[in-house]
Amino acid sequence: MDRLTTIIPAKRRKYGKGRPSPLATGPLAVASVSGVSFNGTSGTLTAVFNVSPPFALADVSAAMPGKWIARYANVRYIAVALAAAGTDGVQLTFTDLNPEAGPNELVYSNAPSDIADTQGRQLAAFGGMPI
Repeated sequence: MDRLTTIIPAKRRKYGKGRPSPLATGPLAVASVSGVSFNGTSGTLTAVFNVSPPFALADVSAAMPGKWIARYANVRYIAVALAAAGTDGVQLTFTDLNPEAGPNELVYSNAPSDIADTQGRQLAAFGGMPI
């Protein structure tokens, strides 16, 4: 008695067609700053990062705010609190340190970085970002 065997070919995957990979390229960076508000003794701003769905910033609850420094209206500030602002931002709350002449800027000293995205990219130290 002969048995008939039916072989059903598997569907072939089409590589290189369709949507491009959603993975971001390049390092994690602050793309812009919004909601800037300083009054001489305290202030807030939101750092917006170069992330996009389906990827987002990783949990920032354990990040150290003191790694963030701002200079605004000739006053140097240090961050005392931070919190997630949506999937692509961090809201920073600052207190004043001392008067210091210079342009308005944001600085992050990573040593080591505690800000990352869900792809594993870490924020590198930077200075002189205009705000």
